[in-house]
Amino acid sequence: MKIVRFFVYYILGAAGIFIISLAPALFSGGAFFNLKAFISEGKLLIESLADPSQWVYETLRQTEPLIPYLWDLYLYSMTIFVGAMAIAVIAALLLAFGTFLLLVMIKRPLKKVLGLLEAFPDLLLAFCLQLFSFGFLNKQKFC
Repeated sequence: MKIVRFFVYYILGAAGIFIISLAPALFSGGAFFNLKAFISEGKLLIESLADPSQWVYETLRQTEPLIPYLWDLYLYSMTIFVGAMAIAVIAALLLAFGTFLLLVMIKRPLKKVLGLLEAFPDLLLAFCLQLFSFGFLNKQKFC
């Protein structure tokens, strides 16, 4: 049921973006509610979305096709992402097996130190919230 709801929300979101992008056509030609222009612009938008050669990236100086422009950036980002994930998995496995093989007298203090390190982000968040609330109240002249 959640999958169906997800797809319904996805389709409704895409339809909303589609309709909002066509909204200026409703007011074209000096008319208040130009439905004919809205429908014709909708047809043109569907035709242009169906043809990837019309997907362009425009700057002040030039117009470039979107897919070739983004492809190199995509490959670069995916290379970094896959490499980072591989390093993370290998490091996690090595650290987990290394910790498993440690002696109990070394594991116990290590668990305590790691427990403190695990609590650090929570403490930092609490500190930032207190700092924000104090600054806000001080700016409002409450304290």
